[in-house]
Amino acid sequence: MARKFARVDVTRFETQMRDIQESSRVAIEEMQRELAEEGKEKMKEIILTNGRNAQWKGPWKSQKTGQVRTRSGVSRVDSVDMINSVGIRIEGGRNLVARSAFGWVRNYEDYFGYQEEGFTHFTSKKWITGMFALRDARLYVVTQVLPVLAKKYQRRIARGIKK
Repeated sequence: MARKFARVDVTRFETQMRDIQESSRVAIEEMQRELAEEGKEKMKEIILTNGRNAQWKGPWKSQKTGQVRTRSGVSRVDSVDMINSVGIRIEGGRNLVARSAFGWVRNYEDYFGYQEEGFTHFTSKKWITGMFALRDARLYVVTQVLPVLAKKYQRRIARGIKK
């Protein structure tokens, strides 16, 4: 008797597709972590070297450290709390798309937000321009780091995540 149909086995192809899907998931998670790390480091750099704030002279006592100073530096650092609070956070789980975040993810203080966005100084009544560390670090990550990492991880996925 003649055959009425022919079977085509795609099990191997299906396995390959699952492997590609898993490789893609791993690559995306790694890329998210790398993007967040780059953002964290850029944000710290901006806080430490920010030139937006006006230099001042005259006696001033730090409310946080109690240290007396006679002039300002180029950074926004009064104590190391603002720098130490910058970190990364990975959001999502096994069944969710991985997302990462960077910024003041630990021990946030309202003071950080004032320095970030600007404020009117309570004693001098002068406007203190914001440092925009979070905004500028995000812009750096999106415009400069992401395009490079996207190419890197596309190649990795194509190679099957072989490092």
